[in-house]
Amino acid sequence: TVDFAPVLDLALAPQGTVVGTRSLGDDPARVARLGAALVRGLQTAGVAATVKHFPGHGATSADSHVARPLLTQDAATLRARDLEPFRAAFAANARAVMTAHVVVRDIDPVLPATLSPAILTELLRREMGFAGVCFTDCLQMDAIARGAGTLQGAVAALAAGADSLVVSNDLALARNVRDAVVEAVRAGTLPRERVEEAAGRMAALRRAVAPQISSAAVAYPTDDGLAREIARRAIVVVRGTAALQADVPVTVVSFEGDIVDGIAVSQGERPSLSLALRRRKIRSEMFRVAPSPDEAMRDMLLQVLRAQGPRNVVIVARRAHLREGQRVAIEAILDVAPAASAVSALEPFDVVSLARARTVICSFGDDEANVEAVADVLTGRSEACGSMPIELAEVPV
Repeated sequence: TVDFAPVLDLALAPQGTVVGTRSLGDDPARVARLGAALVRGLQTAGVAATVKHFPGHGATSADSHVARPLLTQDAATLRARDLEPFRAAFAANARAVMTAHVVVRDIDPVLPATLSPAILTELLRREMGFAGVCFTDCLQMDAIARGAGTLQGAVAALAAGADSLVVSNDLALARNVRDAVVEAVRAGTLPRERVEEAAGRMAALRRAVAPQISSAAVAYPTDDGLAREIARRAIVVVRGTAALQADVPVTVVSFEGDIVDGIAVSQGERPSLSLALRRRKIRSEMFRVAPSPDEAMRDMLLQVLRAQGPRNVVIVARRAHLREGQRVAIEAILDVAPAASAVSALEPFDVVSLARARTVICSFGDDEANVEAVADVLTGRSEACGSMPIELAEVPV
C-alpha cells in the first residue's frame, strides 16, 4: 500500500549513477508535471506515493550509499529548481516523502537533510506546508552509518522531523534502532511529543490506504502488457533511421557485466536484444563484451567483425560516458562498421559518446520490456515516439 516512488531528483549530474534511469529528466517543470501525474495514478489505485529524495539528490554525482554528498548550489537555486517537482507533488496530495542523505551547504552545512531540523522541520513542514509522512532513506547507507551511525542517526532523524525510520537490510539492527529510540525518550533527549506526532502521522497513513487495498488488488491484475507499451512509447531515435537493412543478418555488440551503483548490482547477463530480434525472424547473434574492455578483448572483437562480411551491426552502450575503455571500443567498432546503429541502454548521457554513430537510439533501461521495445523499433513493428528527458550539448543531429 506504499510505494517509495516517484523519484523527483533532477538528472543534473552525468557522472552520477545513484539516481540514474529513475530520474524523470532535467527540466524542473516537466519533472513536476510527470511526478504529479505519477502521484495521482498511484494514489487513485490505493497506493500511497512517496516522493523522493527531499530536497533533491540530482545535482551531485556522489552516491549517499557510500559517501555523504554535498550540494553546493545556493538556497535560491534549490527553491527555484530542485524543489519545484516536490511542490507539484505536494499539491497533488502526495501522502509521503522520503529524505535524502545529502548536505545542503546553504541551509545546513553540517547535517545531512535526513538529520537536519532546518530541512525537515523548517523547510519541509513550515515553509512548504507538507503534512504527510516523512520516511528516511535507509539509515544503513554510509552517509549516515559512517557519520552519526545508524542508531544515533535514527534518533536524530526523528528529532529533526522524520516519522518513519527505514532500516532496509538487517532486522536485528532495526530492533536496535527501536530500542535506541525508546532509550532516548526515557533519557529525555528525544521528546515524547515528537515520537507521538510521528506515530500519529503513520496511523493516519494506514487509515488512508486501508479501505482501498482489496479493491485495488482486484482492479489491477498482474500483467506486463502496460509496461511493454510504456517502454515502446519511450523509445527515442536521436538521429538516423532505426530500421535495419532488410535481409541482412545482425550482429549485436552488447557492453555488459556487473554494473554496480548504489541501488543494486545488475546481473552480468542482461536480456538479449539478439534473441528479441530472432523472435521477430531476424538472423542475429550477440557478442557480450565487458563494460570497459581491455585492448586484447577489443582486438579480438574487431577481428571477428572484420571477418563477418555484410552485417547490420548494433552497439548497445551502457554508461560509456563513464568508461574510457568502452568509448575506445565503440570508436573502433565504428571504424570497422561505420553504418552501425547504437543504443544508449541506460542514462541518455551516453548519446554524447555515440557522436559518430549514424543512428542513435535511447531506451532508458535494459530490462526485458525495454529490449523488446528496441527490437520492435529496429524491425519496423513500431515507431519511436518518445522525447529526450534531458538536454545534451554538442550532439550532432
